[in-house]
Amino acid sequence: MSEIHAMNGVKTLLGSTANLIAIFAFNLGRKGHLAAGTCHGRGIDVGGYGGAYFARKVNPKLIRSLVIFVGAADDGLFLLAGLRTAPRRSAGLKV
Repeated sequence: MSEIHAMNGVKTLLGSTANLIAIFAFNLGRKGHLAAGTCHGRGIDVGGYGGAYFARKVNPKLIRSLVIFVGAADDGLFLLAGLRTAPRRSAGLKV
């Protein structure tokens, strides 16, 4: 797949499916709230379709660049957070 809009559609479908499975899993374990989970899932669907609507009006190269930038920034933040909270080894300890 090289068409970014088609990839976004597949991503929205997979995200909706994952949300639906999570809603049922949490409710089977009595750990969730069905109404809140359903509302959250529908909000994600609306956001996905709304984002697709506006993304079609923008140059695909700009969208691709934005997706890469946001992904790289997100990865960098997770890396920094992991380095910050990683346990420190003392030079005197033998592992």
